Amino acid sequence: MSVNIDLNQLREMHTKLPTDLVLSMVGQAAMALERNGHTPGVGISLDLEQILSSGSLSWPQVDMSKIDQHARTGFLKMRREMKLLSRLVGSTEVTSLLGFPRS
Repeated sequence: MSVNIDLNQLREMHTKLPTDLVLSMVGQAAMALERNGHTPGVGISLDLEQILSSGSLSWPQVDMSKIDQHARTGFLKMRREMKLLSRLVGSTEVTSLLGFPRS
């Protein structure tokens, strides 16, 4: 099974999310991914309920040289939230993809 996830489509997939929240989530995820050396279209594999799927993860490209200190602070907060989320859902793939050590 192939799974292709495009973070640019988050608003369409979850229409009840406020626009500012979607923009923040996608932007911070993009920063986290690129900070760890990934580029849009990175290959992923997911193991959900013993069903293995592979595909790609895409997002809007970020120019890390233009990120100011305020955005970096937000990135650190998002990093903590993603780590917590991955623990709650029991997914080591989320932490691995974002470059965090496995717990």
